[in-house]
Amino acid sequence: MVVQNIELTKIKDNPFNPRSHYNPEKVKELASSIKQVGLIEVPQARAAKGGFYELAYGGYRRRAYEHLAKEQAKNVKHVTEAKIWDEMPLKIEPLTDEQMAIFGLEENLKRHDMTPLDTARAVEQYLTIFPKVTEAQLAEKMSMTQGNISNMRRVLKLPGKVLEKVNEDKINFAMARELCLLQGLKSDRGRYGSAQVSDDEALMMEAIRGCTGQYSKPTVNGIKESIYGVVSGHFTCLDKDSGSYYGDKTLFDTKAANCMKCEKMLKVNRTQSQIQHYCTDPKCWDKYQTAHKKKAAEEANAKMTSDLAKRVLAETEQRKEKPAKQDISQEISDKKAPAAAAAPVTDPAETLLTKAEVKILEQAQQVDAGTDASSEAIQARQRRQQLANIPDHPCLKCVNIGRCDGRVFRQNYDQEQKKYIYTCEKQILTAPEKITEKAVVKLPPSLLDKIKDKAGTRAVILDMDELKLGNYNAEMKKGHVWLDQVLSSMANPAECTETCTTGFHFAFDSKDTNGRTYFVCTTPECCSKKKAEFTRAKNARGMLRKKAELEAIKQVAKEATSLGIPQVKLIFFASVAGKHIEEGYGSKETAASWLFNKLKIKDFKCNEYDRDRKIKIGLAILKALDKIPFKEMLELLMEFMLHQFTYTGETKDYRIETTEALKLFHV
Repeated sequence: MVVQNIELTKIKDNPFNPRSHYNPEKVKELASSIKQVGLIEVPQARAAKGGFYELAYGGYRRRAYEHLAKEQAKNVKHVTEAKIWDEMPLKIEPLTDEQMAIFGLEENLKRHDMTPLDTARAVEQYLTIFPKVTEAQLAEKMSMTQGNISNMRRVLKLPGKVLEKVNEDKINFAMARELCLLQGLKSDRGRYGSAQVSDDEALMMEAIRGCTGQYSKPTVNGIKESIYGVVSGHFTCLDKDSGSYYGDKTLFDTKAANCMKCEKMLKVNRTQSQIQHYCTDPKCWDKYQTAHKKKAAEEANAKMTSDLAKRVLAETEQRKEKPAKQDISQEISDKKAPAAAAAPVTDPAETLLTKAEVKILEQAQQVDAGTDASSEAIQARQRRQQLANIPDHPCLKCVNIGRCDGRVFRQNYDQEQKKYIYTCEKQILTAPEKITEKAVVKLPPSLLDKIKDKAGTRAVILDMDELKLGNYNAEMKKGHVWLDQVLSSMANPAECTETCTTGFHFAFDSKDTNGRTYFVCTTPECCSKKKAEFTRAKNARGMLRKKAELEAIKQVAKEATSLGIPQVKLIFFASVAGKHIEEGYGSKETAASWLFNKLKIKDFKCNEYDRDRKIKIGLAILKALDKIPFKEMLELLMEFMLHQFTYTGETKDYRIETTEALKLFHV
């Protein structure tokens, strides 16, 4: 082994050295030490092409010599001394590439001043050069865990800008590892539905910004939350119970489409315990979503077709039953020439429809419950899937499972059997297989044109999704009324759903997963009239009930000439159950205000926050009572007691609540 002094300009770092950063402060400290005590350990090196030498180790020592050379070169007076640091002693040996790699890697792996990325590169390079060394063996040598080694290697595959954030210590390796979830993804939709193309690097940088801001959490959980925000903003959620406010909601059956096992499905943590699934293939998602909407439209069309067929066939039958009227001139000619054969009478029904068309309509009418049955079958399947783990559940054997909301059953825990026992009084024990989907009969365009004139607006199907102004209320665009929401508050609702052809429409919701058929009206003026008529009738009925109750109260008050058993019972009853006992916040009329009105007390003044307010009110009432006769006082007392039970809501919903109190007086 020969020690030679080599010019600094001829010395290069180890080509297998993973270090890319040298701390300037440490270089200065080492230079000061070398200047004072000299170079304690001479580094090894090997000769290279062009008269250069490659260090096996000693990168810091070379930089310390360069620092001393520059420092001494500034002092022109000591030129000789400056030349001392222009050369560095090296042990020149014939080292192989493998030996150089071992020197460079093992020395640096043991140091603590390497950047995270340099350490990761050293790990990757070491395992590449020495494939027989396992991650576990290297982890033991470096006093790390195998998980740390594995994470380092995965993070190295991230884009350059992300690795810079790791090097800058903006995020650590554990946080960077979470970003690997976004590798290879590409989005053509920006946050909140805007048009923007983003590759995986852009998505990762967006996630980093989300967890390293002023009010963010630069932790592993913080980066997970940020990743969830990025994914939910750029991709479509596959879970039925969630979805973006700005993106489309998944409507199709993801289980049937095998979405949860698809390689393009992405799982992200919404919270530490809640996982959500997202589709990263918009074309595939659009295909299933479009198919679902098409099916929903077909089901609504089946309902409309069935309705039209039933109406036209009914009219045809009525025409057949009515005998054809004979023309007067024909009757006269028949009398004059009775032997002549009468002209054949054409059936009016035949002029409307051919026999083949009537047969088609009869088939369509048989699907009268087609849409409903199809919808029920879908709901029944969904309910059975939900209850698959409860073999004794009554809904599983009930034929009504498609129509029922599943809330009428009861469950009781059996201590002996150690399980829940389910019962349902409304269970219909019929084989569930009897619920079948009927084929949809489509009317030919020529036949549909024939009956559209009679059908009017009933032949026009609407999409609720295009009419609704929001997803969380029943408000619709101007000129449209959601009949399902208002039929119960309209006069003669059957006229709308059964006979109307000037505003009534069948509708479907392309965003609805239950295949339900809706009713929509495009004549709001007519709906307003029907609602007003219904309200007037209901108000009239309520007013009659209110008048009857007031008359009964007046009768009881007039008969109060003295305090008898009924009067005393009423006082006790009202003292316990009357509304004046607990007057809630914001009451429209308090017991005191009612008495003030009856006694015509107008000059009373008292601060709202006066502690003695109730006492002062009571004294004012007592003072006013002294001014009226005893009989009038008794009448007022009875009326006051009964008033505390009377209904104070809207007149149209008026209900008599004084029934029990009035029974005391046999009224």
